[in-house]
Amino acid sequence: MSEPRWLDQQEMATWLPYVKNAARVLAVLDRDLRRRHGISGSDYEVLHHLSEAPAEHLRIGDLAQLVADSNSRMSHRIDRLAGRGLVARHATADDGRGRVIQLTAEGRQVLERAAPEHVALVRRLFVDALTPDELVALAGPLARLSRHLDALPDAADDVPC
Repeated sequence: MSEPRWLDQQEMATWLPYVKNAARVLAVLDRDLRRRHGISGSDYEVLHHLSEAPAEHLRIGDLAQLVADSNSRMSHRIDRLAGRGLVARHATADDGRGRVIQLTAEGRQVLERAAPEHVALVRRLFVDALTPDELVALAGPLARLSRHLDALPDAADDVPC
């Protein structure tokens, strides 16, 4: 096995704050959503993507891809959300074998109640900490990182080092 390519000082100075701050922001957002609205940050993300989709429904695989999760884990999350009446599963109209996940009226209400406070907290934790120019400068590299990650194989074991 070859010697690892260790991170240099600049790479570490970028990587470590990114990891720490992303985890901190997501943890605060998750705690706030749980306390105020009884949903997790991951649940909010699912409800949000469904609300943005045409006819407020998506195939489970498409939903899993949007939130960077496995189909299996997404299926468990959907089971929980469906048990609370926030989403419903339906057979697809085109082949009847596939399943789509539909945002319910109750799910939409939870999202509509949570969204204003959630967005205000995102603004307070992230947006307000940066200047408008910094937000623009950060958007490009983050989009490039997303495209890079999207192009990698799904399993971490398949990613060559």
